[in-house]
Amino acid sequence: MNSNMIRYSLWGNWRLFFRVGNQVKASSSSAPVATGLISTTCSESTEKTVEDPLKSISEMKTDITKAELPKTKPVTPPSSKSSSMVSAAFASLREMGPAPPKKVHSTKIDDRIKAAESVEELLSIAEIPQLSRRYALRIVSQLADWTTNGRAKLADFEADHRFLKLCRMMGRGLPNGVKGIEKEGSGFGDLAVVLGITGDDEAAKLVAGISMQQMVKIMSTLGQKQRRSTPLLRSLAFNLARQTDKLNIKECADLLYAMAVLNFPDELLLEKICGDLCECVASNQKPAVIGSVLTSLGLLKYKNTETLDILSDWVADHIDVCRPQDLTSLLLTLASVSHVPHNAESLFNVILPHISSKDVPHPAAWLDIVWSLVVLDKASSKHIASVLDSEFHNKLITNNGENNGISIASKLKLLNINAAAQLILPGYKGAVLSPDCDVRNVPLTRSRDKQLLVASIMDSFSNLLPSATYLQTNINTGMGFLLDGECKLDSKFNPLPVVEEVSKARTGDVEKKYISTTDTKQAVKLSRSAAKGIRIGIMALDYKDMCRGSPEPNGVITLSARLLEKTGYKILCIPYTEYNPREKLVQRVKYLDSRLKTLVKSS
Repeated sequence: MNSNMIRYSLWGNWRLFFRVGNQVKASSSSAPVATGLISTTCSESTEKTVEDPLKSISEMKTDITKAELPKTKPVTPPSSKSSSMVSAAFASLREMGPAPPKKVHSTKIDDRIKAAESVEELLSIAEIPQLSRRYALRIVSQLADWTTNGRAKLADFEADHRFLKLCRMMGRGLPNGVKGIEKEGSGFGDLAVVLGITGDDEAAKLVAGISMQQMVKIMSTLGQKQRRSTPLLRSLAFNLARQTDKLNIKECADLLYAMAVLNFPDELLLEKICGDLCECVASNQKPAVIGSVLTSLGLLKYKNTETLDILSDWVADHIDVCRPQDLTSLLLTLASVSHVPHNAESLFNVILPHISSKDVPHPAAWLDIVWSLVVLDKASSKHIASVLDSEFHNKLITNNGENNGISIASKLKLLNINAAAQLILPGYKGAVLSPDCDVRNVPLTRSRDKQLLVASIMDSFSNLLPSATYLQTNINTGMGFLLDGECKLDSKFNPLPVVEEVSKARTGDVEKKYISTTDTKQAVKLSRSAAKGIRIGIMALDYKDMCRGSPEPNGVITLSARLLEKTGYKILCIPYTEYNPREKLVQRVKYLDSRLKTLVKSS
């Protein structure tokens, strides 16, 4: 009968199987049928070594029987012809030379990292030849987690050569301008290491293991490079905010600058910075850092009255060393958050003589200063006349360098100032904008979020009032802003039509659009003559209309409300913090009804 014999041999890291067929005769009726073997992976035999690969066939049969075959009766040895075939195969394998070194399987490294229970087990992985940078990052991140959770101590491994090797591997390929790890240091969570990691989530894990000064440096570098890595910034802000050590004024200025440039206003970190500023401002002697702090607070629209008052005191006390740009930063920031400091009277008496159009390099900057003084109610007739003059507008066009003339932002501020000159400033006799002035041709738009908020509020009002004639929406005031809505109530809370019908004189259109007439003083007369009830101006405030740190309207909204009040309105501000468009209609209408009644009672 035909019988097949399986033979195998080891050569280096290779395992060979041979099937040798021959006509054999069973020694007895109970001789087993030839059995087949299933090969195993090469990795299972990596620990085995063979001194002489040319074993005899009988020795090979014994090894196979002991190692992998089930216990059976002895099998008849093959013929000498089979033995010569195996020998020839081994001889050719020997001529090929030793097998190439075994590559490390990535799955095994992953398993070792996951299964590691100690620092030593993790660091031992660093000794694997040709370990990739990805695995170095994973190991260091794991160590960072253990250090944060108290499972390991930094002192136990920060000087270990294997850990330093991992840090050097992670430091490769750093951005231009960032020092290499050898120059920057080799400690845990090194600045260059954190900035050089491409995975933001993994880099964020390293922040907990570095010092407060390094955190400030990393955040400052992110600001300078304008690299807005949200996971890394959140980790930095969280760990900085919980630090018990105090920040000095330079560190506060650097952090505020980075947060302003990257538009990352973390409330907890801002609160800590302002708290530390209150303690270190008094000992400062450099005006530049004060100007930087003020500029950043203004850009962030962060309102902390205690900090602003302390900064105002410092400027008043050090007016001799303050530069014009530092004084400008103070005015713009106070106007941006609509804050009048506690020392306002003495402060402005000291500041205003040091600020003039000659001290400002650009006309647009002087316009910002005058607008800020209007918001703070500190502008004089001379200030206002200097920006409403037609010659100044020509300078704005030349300075702006745009084909379409004055920028939209400058036009809106000019319209604000023009309205303030006629409504707020008593006895003003200076220049005003002419009816056909190009400044009046400015588009007024809302952001998408603001549009959704206004639409929801107007929809709720339409369910509160009898019909559309009792509510007017999207009114162009002619003063540089839109009025979201207008309604009118009598003293008993009864709604009245917004526009009185005077059809014979055909003055209805004039009265309906009185607020957008070119003569603002005439608009006031029209509004008062037409009013038989309480005229209510509705202003929806989204998050951009509010200050950070304090739930109050910013300077733009404050000035708009003041101008509307001068035209005969009672202002109903509806902030997004109180009005939720996702609530049921019944709840929204109930909220608006309550606010309206409160406003009428106070009138």
